[in-house]
Amino acid sequence: MTAAEANPEISEADGRSFREKPSRFDSVIEVLGEKLNPILVKEARQAMKSKQFLITFMLLLVCGWGWSILGIALQAGAVYYAESGQFMLGGYFVVLTVPLMIIVPFASFRSIAAEKDHGTFELLSITALNSRQIVTGKLAVSVLQIVVYMSALAPFIAFTYLLRGVDLLSIVWVLSHTGLLSLAFCSVGILVGTLTRSSHWQVVLSVFLLAAFGFGAFGWMAFVFNVLLDSQMPFHEPQFWMGNAYMVTMLITYIFVAIVAASSMVSFASDNRSTPIRVTLLIQQAIWLGFNFYAWREFGDNDFLTILVIMPAISWAIAGALMTGEMGELSTRVKRSLPRTALGRIVLTWFFPGSGTGYVFAVCNYGVIMIAAMIMAIVADWANLAGAPSRREDPVLLSFMLFCFLVGYLGVGRLIILAVRTRYPLGLFPSLLVHVVLAALGAVVPTVFQLMLHRVFGSDYGPIQAVNWAWTMNAIMENDFWQGGGIFGFSANVIIAPTLALIVFIANLLFAVKEVEQVRAASPQRVLDDQRKAVPDAKTKSPWDDVDIAEDDDAVNNEQISRGDDEL
Repeated sequence: MTAAEANPEISEADGRSFREKPSRFDSVIEVLGEKLNPILVKEARQAMKSKQFLITFMLLLVCGWGWSILGIALQAGAVYYAESGQFMLGGYFVVLTVPLMIIVPFASFRSIAAEKDHGTFELLSITALNSRQIVTGKLAVSVLQIVVYMSALAPFIAFTYLLRGVDLLSIVWVLSHTGLLSLAFCSVGILVGTLTRSSHWQVVLSVFLLAAFGFGAFGWMAFVFNVLLDSQMPFHEPQFWMGNAYMVTMLITYIFVAIVAASSMVSFASDNRSTPIRVTLLIQQAIWLGFNFYAWREFGDNDFLTILVIMPAISWAIAGALMTGEMGELSTRVKRSLPRTALGRIVLTWFFPGSGTGYVFAVCNYGVIMIAAMIMAIVADWANLAGAPSRREDPVLLSFMLFCFLVGYLGVGRLIILAVRTRYPLGLFPSLLVHVVLAALGAVVPTVFQLMLHRVFGSDYGPIQAVNWAWTMNAIMENDFWQGGGIFGFSANVIIAPTLALIVFIANLLFAVKEVEQVRAASPQRVLDDQRKAVPDAKTKSPWDDVDIAEDDDAVNNEQISRGDDEL
């Protein structure tokens, strides 16, 4: 006897509706799945079936169970009456940090590098996906793995709240910041994976990246242990939330910069890869200035000015090292988008590809940071907002010397790259290594030279260290800068460093003339016809353009035709 015969109240239509419910649910899931990034779907299937994920996931569970047993055993009988939540949370935090900040970011690096090693990247580039979708799809897979690992360890972490000694807000703070840092590391891994296609350079990058991820994970664990275990979270202090807001905002901006940079690197060769990156860096700098100005004005503390000076210096040093490794030759596609008017060429030329334009762009942007820090320090001195008078000169002098070192080291590195490229082709990553080696030599050679002169390590800061950026920064922060100088009676490096930087800057300007002199190329007739069909009778609204697009390109075409007739 069937179910319908046993219960005659169930009609045939009701049975058919009951059978169709799973299919409707499946259809909804299928529609939602089709709207997802295809890279996310493909990579998620591969990642969840990979041995790396299975081994890491099993080890995470085993270590979580192992620490639960070991931690309770170490507490012995005290677990019944003592507050053991912080102690247990510290162990679970270590177990979670290793996969989130080392394994997942390195897997992100390998996911983009393996596409180039296996020759499948060309297949991705010819699909309907653009470069931004490829990068965000890779990053979304990393986010999925982060969520899975956190979910696996969530019951263990919830167990620490029952043991007392740790509040719910501290747990949320640790997990959210760890996840955001892991996402930032993953974006950096994807960006680094796009720097080179050479297999031997990929091996070198793998070693450096693993070391960097390990150092970052160790530093984050040390910071959390210092704040969480050795003391209580200062949730009641406004400075704590201001510092958290600054850190979260900067991490988000760095993630966006890495996404834009990686998307530009995986785009086709004739595309304009530099302008989106430089616009994003400019937006990030505006956020820097606004956030630090508000924090400095709100709390009246010079520490915010020091952060404003140091963090952009590091960022512009890395960005400048990459931009000075760009090729100066523009494709015809990029030349069609060059500005037409004199004002547009003066302002917008520095956003286009080229090592010279990149060098000037990085230097000028940090020059704005230096001027802003000086103005805020002077205003703080007048309004009596700064801290101790002995520290009010730190942001001014620090920003000035960092500006000199940025101009000098980036300029010398660019000149070396240009000289090497006359004989050997030099890619983006080898160009970055040139700057890294140059910065290391600038810190080590003067120190060794002073050691050879004095036979012992001398602690006096003097003119020998004019190019030593590490010792100079330490002398400024320790208020020992003006005590050196030898026979000059004061630190002569405040004169030597700017002089050397000015010479290097002028030399780089002379070699950047060819990049600045490039003119706009005319668009083909078929492109002009498509523009007229797409937007008929449209005039340009940009303040940098004073004529119609089609009319201007027609004029350029006519000028080139007449020039060719004259040459014939």
